[in-house]
Amino acid sequence: MKYRIFGCALLLIMLLLAGCSSGNGADSEEGFKIYRTNTKRDTLIWEYAGEKDEYTIDEALALLSEVPKDNEMLKLIPDGVVVREWYFGQDGQLVLDFNSLYSNMESITELMCRAGIVKTLCQIDNVEYVEFLVEQVPLTLPGGMIVRQMSDQDFIDNTGTDTRFAQSVNISVYFADAAGTEMKESLLRVEYDGQRSLEEIVLYELIEGPLKDQTDLYPVIPDGTVVNKVSSRDGICYVDLSVDFLNGREGVNSDVILYSIVNSLVDISYINRVQITVDQTQLKNYGDTVISGYLVRRPELITTEKAGDTAE
Repeated sequence: MKYRIFGCALLLIMLLLAGCSSGNGADSEEGFKIYRTNTKRDTLIWEYAGEKDEYTIDEALALLSEVPKDNEMLKLIPDGVVVREWYFGQDGQLVLDFNSLYSNMESITELMCRAGIVKTLCQIDNVEYVEFLVEQVPLTLPGGMIVRQMSDQDFIDNTGTDTRFAQSVNISVYFADAAGTEMKESLLRVEYDGQRSLEEIVLYELIEGPLKDQTDLYPVIPDGTVVNKVSSRDGICYVDLSVDFLNGREGVNSDVILYSIVNSLVDISYINRVQITVDQTQLKNYGDTVISGYLVRRPELITTEKAGDTAE
């Protein structure tokens, strides 16, 4: 599996997963865990709640909304946030429909809540995937990313001193071929904490360049380029880059450089056009490439051969 892990402190949430007794002295990795947060709501912890076959979905959801006896814990689902109904979808996933207050949570609180709910409910027989709706509309994160079905494996943790927590997501980015006249698609599975948008992650990947084992791919973004700002609205992604972007990259055509950004961003479901500026100045051309208005995907620049994969 092709992975690039966002390892800096700003991108990954450090979690202490603490196994807490439910009052009977039991503390078992094999038992049913009810997930909570610490009082700052930035750490996910769990409380042993009995045998795994003791709980139904309704009972587990009720416990997630209850105030823990331990005053160092907070209940996972905040006050006012309610599961309006649940049912199993066409793909066999457990669908949870929340009221509108779910969308009022801060990003870190929402991520902790979502992770804890999924990890709790996936312990129940016949629950492998969970889908979140808000008032019957798929959960959408800031920036427009729609949250798809999730399993407990989408939220990675361990009980060591270097515990990490992240959500996995698949993205496509485009790098130059050997001739520098076309680009190839690189399929990547990255881990991130939801605090950065998909647009930022895609641009980060482009700037970092291909993975070491992708020997048939070549960097496209000019050295020293920095993303000043990126935002999306109404299907348009606005990208502001540093002046280093104007330097180009030797051996790579200007349209390959420019449209490696466009094609990569437009592969995000909620983006269909891109505007690229340099230090807040609109470009009329980039090298030999004339720019007129918003930029749209140019599939003719992409070779049919793909690099990388997301399979084990």
